[in-house]
Amino acid sequence: MPEAGYIADYLATLDRLGAAALDTRPEAQQRWCASIERRMASTVWSTGGCVSWYLNAAGRNPTLWPGSIREFRHATRHVDLGEYDVIRAGAPAPAGAGASASAAAPAQAEAPSPAGAQP
Repeated sequence: MPEAGYIADYLATLDRLGAAALDTRPEAQQRWCASIERRMASTVWSTGGCVSWYLNAAGRNPTLWPGSIREFRHATRHVDLGEYDVIRAGAPAPAGAGASASAAAPAQAEAPSPAGAQP
């Protein structure tokens, strides 16, 4: 389960930095989502009028990874601090904080992977 490794690295990073949280930077999230959507565009899940529970109300597929497990493991191997704002304990959250606080990447707020990791 690559997600467990990413979460472990996230928690270790918080501990190492003495931070309360990491908040995904909007531009990193947008890059991640655009990459996933671009890769999904030519799949059976996104072409030919496929209708399934994988598609959200906007007709996007934010749940499936468009590559191999090996690619996913590589993309989610480590937290990239360049993709996050570090939230210190007791510090006010940056503007828009919380909009992307999970490991899921959004614009399709349900995408399965950490923001910014490039497949």
